[in-house]
Amino acid sequence: MAAKGNNVVFRLQGTAKRSGNLRAPDYWLGNTGSSELNFSAMADWRHGRWHHLVSASQFGQQFGILRASHTGNLDQLKAAIASDTPIGNPDYFTYLIDRPRQRVQHNILKYKAYFRINDVWKLSGQYSFQYNQRREYDRGRQSVTTGNKAQVTFQLWSNTLDLALEHFPIRHWQGGIGVQAIQQQNYVSKGGYIPDYLGLGGSLWAAERWRRFPVPWEFEAGLRYDYRWNHVTTTGNGANNLDKRIAFGNLSGTTGVIYHFSPRLRAKLNTGYAWRPPHVNELFARGVHHGAGTYEQGNPDLNSEKAWNTNFTVEWESPSVDAVLTLYHNRIKDFIYLNQPRDSTVLTIRGPFPAYFYQQDDAVLQGADAGFTLRVAPQLEAECRVSLLYGFRVARRDTPGETSTFHDWLPLMPTDRYQYGLKWKLKSGKTENGREIAGETFIRLLAITAKRQNRIPEEGLTKAAPHAFTTLNLEASHTFRLGNRPLEAGLYVQNLANARYREYLDFFRYYTDEPGLNAGFRVKLILENKDVFPYKLLIMNDLKHKKLHSPND
Repeated sequence: MAAKGNNVVFRLQGTAKRSGNLRAPDYWLGNTGSSELNFSAMADWRHGRWHHLVSASQFGQQFGILRASHTGNLDQLKAAIASDTPIGNPDYFTYLIDRPRQRVQHNILKYKAYFRINDVWKLSGQYSFQYNQRREYDRGRQSVTTGNKAQVTFQLWSNTLDLALEHFPIRHWQGGIGVQAIQQQNYVSKGGYIPDYLGLGGSLWAAERWRRFPVPWEFEAGLRYDYRWNHVTTTGNGANNLDKRIAFGNLSGTTGVIYHFSPRLRAKLNTGYAWRPPHVNELFARGVHHGAGTYEQGNPDLNSEKAWNTNFTVEWESPSVDAVLTLYHNRIKDFIYLNQPRDSTVLTIRGPFPAYFYQQDDAVLQGADAGFTLRVAPQLEAECRVSLLYGFRVARRDTPGETSTFHDWLPLMPTDRYQYGLKWKLKSGKTENGREIAGETFIRLLAITAKRQNRIPEEGLTKAAPHAFTTLNLEASHTFRLGNRPLEAGLYVQNLANARYREYLDFFRYYTDEPGLNAGFRVKLILENKDVFPYKLLIMNDLKHKKLHSPND
C-alpha cells in the first residue's frame, strides 16, 4: 500500500507465505516445508535541494531441511549417497516443519540523502544497519531436542556508511569520489560453524567517464583502495580456541572503452586488476554447514585473491533483433574454492556429513554469455540465452624425485546452460504520468537445458555428475477490469513436463531429485482515491519453486 502527497511518498508492504513438503516427480521430499512473514516500510520526501529516503524491513523465515540429508552414522550416509532415491524419507505431504530446521531473521534500517550543491555537483550519503539471526535445530536425543531449543545460534550486527561527491559532465567528464566504512560484529554460540569476530573496514574510490557526442568513443577508469581488519575469537573449544587479528589491504583498478559503430551497434572492452580478502568462514570454518548438509573446514593460511579480469562485449539493437555477446577471461592468483576430496566424510556430534575443505590455487575462469531476442512477428518474439564457463586450476602432481604442474578442472563450477523460448504479446503495458496502470498481456513458453558437467577434477567425484536435463516453464499474464480499476492476474508453471533431474551445484543432489511440476498464481489490484492519494495493494499467492535450503544460509 502506498500514499503520495506533493513532496512525500510512503509505502508499506507485507507478505505471508506458507508451504508444505515439496514433491519430486516420484515422491514427496520429507521436511521441506517453509513459512515466511515479511514487511517493509519506506518514506521518500524532497525539500529544496534535499532528497531523503528512509526504509525499514524485516524478513522472517522458518524452513525444514531435507530429512534424508541427515543420517545417523557413516554407513547410513554412504548408503544414502549411493541410493537413487532418498532413504528414510517421509514420503507424504504435510505442513509440519520438523527437525532438522532453521529459523532465519533479517532486519534492515536504511537512510539515504542527496544534496544538490549546484547544477554540476551532488553530495550523497547512506547509512545502513542490519541485524541477522539464524537458529539451527538438530535432530537428536530427547534430552537435546526438548523445549524447542536451538542447538546453535548465529547473530550478526552490521553498520555501513557511504559518502560520495559526484559531478555531472565537466568538459565531457562525469564521475566522482567516495568513501565507505563498515563494522561487523558476529557472535556464534558454542559448537557453531564459524568463530566470533569483530570486523572493521574502509574503502576509498574514484571513477570518471568521458563521452563527447557525436564522437563514437567513450572512456572510463576507476581506482579503489580497500582495507579489512578482523579480530577472530572462540572460547570453550580447548586446544582449538582462537584469538587472532588479521588484516588485508590492496588497490583495485579498472579501465574501459566503448566504441559506437552506429546507433545500433557498439562494442565494449574492460580490463582491470581486482583483489578479494578471504572471508572468516574460508579461514576458520570448522563444523556443520547446517542448511547445506555438509561439513566444511577453513584454511587459516589462505592469502588474498588477486585477479586480472578482461571482458569484451558486442551489443546490437534494432526494431527486429536485440543481441549481446560477452567473452571474458579472468586470471586469478590464489583463487579460493571449496573442494571435496573423493569420498571424504566426517562424523560429528551432529551426525555424519560429506566433508569439504577450502583450498587455494592459481586459476583461470573464462567463458561466454550470449543472448538474442528476435521479433518474428509484431506480437511474437523468439529468445535464446547461452552461458558457458571453463574453470581450471594449476595443480601439482608429486612423483618420485620431482613435482610437476598440470591444469585440472575446478570443482563446483556451473554447467553449460541454454535458455530458449517464445513470447506471444497480446497487448502492451500502459502507464499514466509515469505510473503503471496496466501490465502487458502475454504468454511465454521457456525451455532450459543444462548439460552434464564433464569438466570435473581428475580425482573424480563422490557421486557422479547428474545427467543433462531440459525443463519447460510457462508464464502468462493479463489485466482485467474490475469496475474502473485494473486487476492484473498472472499464472506460471515450472517444470511443466514434471521432468526428473538433479542440479550439479545443489548439495542435496546426493540424496534426491529436484522438485517436479510447480504452479503459481498471482493477483495485483490497484486501488486509488484521486481526491486524497493513490493506494496500491499487492495480493500474492506465491507457490513458486523453493530451494531445499535458504539462499541466505
